[in-house]
Amino acid sequence: MRFPLGLVLAAGLAVTACGSSGGDDPPSATEATTTVTAEPTSTSTTADTAAATEPSNITDVIFDGETCTVSGPTSVSTGQHYFVLNDLSDLYVGLYVSMLVDDHRFQDLLDLQPAPGVYFPKPSWVIYATKAYNEPSGRALTEDETEQEYTLDQSEHEHAIYVGPDDGLWFCSALEVTDTE
Repeated sequence: MRFPLGLVLAAGLAVTACGSSGGDDPPSATEATTTVTAEPTSTSTTADTAAATEPSNITDVIFDGETCTVSGPTSVSTGQHYFVLNDLSDLYVGLYVSMLVDDHRFQDLLDLQPAPGVYFPKPSWVIYATKAYNEPSGRALTEDETEQEYTLDQSEHEHAIYVGPDDGLWFCSALEVTDTE
């Protein structure tokens, strides 16, 4: 991380002025000393840069062929959100985010399914969230990961995150969407 030279020098002078005991005595154990150099000695790496530029609106979804887990917030504000699917299975699954209308909840989806992975037709109260086709998040993806961006703009309804091939469904998590203020 680079700091402007003036800022580094000003901070050093402020610390030196505030930390001075007024004499030539060496600092006591409770006083701090600061050495200011023109150039910081640390360098940023590609990983540091990627972490600094990665958006905070990414939800990770991991599917291992039997279970689906979500790492990320359970509540997000309206707007654009990235979902990264890490498919560790030998199935080709897609990632879906849907809005549940007519006062239905995530549990209602679970109640319709006799067992994880069993396919059933999409109920009329499940509305697919709008996929956004903007810029990628900038996150480096592994070979098993795919990224999708969704526009979540309906805060009055619960959303569901789920995965599935053509003949199965695994429900991962509920997602609450709140208004941006």
